[in-house]
Amino acid sequence: MTRTTDSRRRLRQARSTGEILDAAYGAFADMLAMIRRYEDGDGPFYAALAFAAAAAASGRDAILSAPSLPRRPLLHERSPSVLSVGGEAVASELALLSNALIARLTAAAVGANSDADHAACAEAVRYAREIHGLVAGNRP
Repeated sequence: MTRTTDSRRRLRQARSTGEILDAAYGAFADMLAMIRRYEDGDGPFYAALAFAAAAAASGRDAILSAPSLPRRPLLHERSPSVLSVGGEAVASELALLSNALIARLTAAAVGANSDADHAACAEAVRYAREIHGLVAGNRP
């Protein structure tokens, strides 16, 4: 199981706003870790993944402003990530994970108890959509 598969599972299982925010923060961090492992600077996915990395960092940072984000991570154990994958595999994993983020953060925004939580979720959704557009639209 890759980290992104684990992140999708955590997002599906999260129930409270805090759990969703915690899972989303981890998912954006996992996206960054996966993108960093992709080293083919001449490959067809390089530019899209570079922009996706910036959006993943921004999405992660947006989650930090949510008051319901637990102060300590709820997850205690991480699955290993894929050590070496091609650009198409990274793009595919990022597309799946960004879809999960969009769905769960949209639900969290609707059920948010505070305007700050709602705003953080909405901003993170915007970055998840940006990532999806970058990686799903860049098929050679």
